[in-house]
Amino acid sequence: MFNILFIGSEEGGEAWAILSSLLQTCKLNRVDPHRYLLWVFGEIAAKKPRSEYADLLSWNAPLSCRADIPRRQ
Repeated sequence: MFNILFIGSEEGGEAWAILSSLLQTCKLNRVDPHRYLLWVFGEIAAKKPRSEYADLLSWNAPLSCRADIPRRQ
């Protein structure tokens, strides 16, 4: 999978945990992580209000972010 042995610090471990969780959530919701992150950063750059950040969660991603990621059985 991934080599996380050398994360470097506590902060590095926390950043890795956040990123890993985000990527796995994308996979579970059949969302392409790259397209999803481009969409999220675009929405944030367009000054989306913080009160609407819940709309940026991967299960709310637009169809353009969807991927054909095979699910494990």
